[in-house]
Formats: sequence, C-alpha cells, structure tokens
Amino acid sequence: MGKLKKIGLIALISLMSLFFLTVFVLINFPYDSIIERIDHNIARKQGAHLTVHEVRYRFPLRFFLDEIRISRDDGSFDIQIDRMIMRLRLLAFSRWKTIQIEGFGLEVKSDIVELSKGRFMLVSRLLLPLRETEFRPEMLRALSLKSEGLNIDRVFISGFEFTSLKVPLVDISLIHEEENGFVVERGLIRSNFFQSEISGRFDFQQIDGQVTLSLTAEFFRTYSNLKAFVDSVADNGVLTLTVRGSTLRPVVQLTRRR
Repeated sequence: MGKLKKIGLIALISLMSLFFLTVFVLINFPYDSIIERIDHNIARKQGAHLTVHEVRYRFPLRFFLDEIRISRDDGSFDIQIDRMIMRLRLLAFSRWKTIQIEGFGLEVKSDIVELSKGRFMLVSRLLLPLRETEFRPEMLRALSLKSEGLNIDRVFISGFEFTSLKVPLVDISLIHEEENGFVVERGLIRSNFFQSEISGRFDFQQIDGQVTLSLTAEFFRTYSNLKAFVDSVADNGVLTLTVRGSTLRPVVQLTRRR
C-alpha cells in the first residue's frame, strides 16, 4: 500500500471514529439529568418548575424537545410549548457559541397576557469562559426574538382588558452590558390595534423598561368608548407605558400626559 493511501486510510478511520463517538455521546447524553438540574435551579431562584416530555437528537447538532412546560408555583404564569427545535452552531476554536431555538405551539397564561398557538424564533450568543465551568447568566451576551402571526387572546394593561389581538410581527434584540444587564437594542411589536417600540434594561431578577404605543384606526373602531380617555392621556396620539419590578411579575403602568 502506498504512502498516500495509508495517510488517506488513517484520515478516513479518524473521521469515522470521531463521527461515531460524537453520535454515541449525543444520543446517550443524560438529557433528563440536565433538565432536572435546570428545574431545581429555577425552582430555588424563581419558584417555578420546568418539565420536558421528551428530548431527541438529530444529526448533526439538532435537538427536538416535545411538550415543554414552565409554570410558577403560585399560578401567576404558565408557559407551554408543543415542540422546540434547538440548533447549535459551535466553532471549535472560538469561545463564541450560537444557539437557535424555534418553537411551535406556544401558549402563555398569566395575569397580564394570554396567548395561544404561537410560533417564535430565539437566537442567543454565548461567550464561554477560558476555563470549563457550569453555565452562568453572564455567559449570555445577546438575544434575538422574532415571531410572526401571533394571536393574543387577552392582554390586561393598566386596568384595561383587550381581546383578540393579531400580532404579525415581533422583533426584539437584546445585548448584554456589564453594568446594566440586558439592554434593548431593537424592540418592535406590530398588531392590528397598535404599533409599539420597546426600550429599557433588565436582568434575570428585575426589569425597568418603557413601551410606546401608537394606536391604529382599528383600535378606535373596536374600542370607540375609550377614545375620550385615550385623548386625555396620549401625547400626540402616542401612549407611554412603564414596566418595572420583578421579571416574573412586572408592574405595568400608564404614564399620563402632563
């Protein structure tokens, strides 16, 4: 056997060994233990629980999670997702890692909002430490959330309840700053009742943000009884809301026009 053929055979065997090792590790990885650990952490810190019915791996780096649920013990919110597809983008020689999550059948029930059968795309960037360690919140450096075609059954804002909102666009981008936690870099939400822009900052415990709403003609046709009130608090047709307090139970208030 020639020298070139030997080198080629060694390279092929090495690649096949790496392939089977990777597949074996990913398929037999203790996903249930990881989920239990995450559940323990959020239960201790947030009073909530995480359950996942099934986790499946697909080559090369895709994971399917079925029937995900996050709920708080006091019943203040409940989130359910029929399926999530997680894609990992791992550059071997870079500390930067990207995780893309696509969710289907999102349902949210809380004191503020109820949402049914939504779809979303979440992209996060992680900066891993030089030394191997467990995940810490500060590793998360950027988040991007996009969604199209959401239907919100109910939303409760500052004493007012609105129903049947169609939300064709959600586009929110967050970056992490050392001193300020996450800062909203881009925050756009469009619905049949309003167009809004979001600004502010938050961490995993507290939120301090602002939402400006430009109401549409459809809003005034549907809620004509609120026109006088809106005119009394709006600034050139724009409403301003503040969102402050606990990340899990924020307080939403309407800022009245001076």
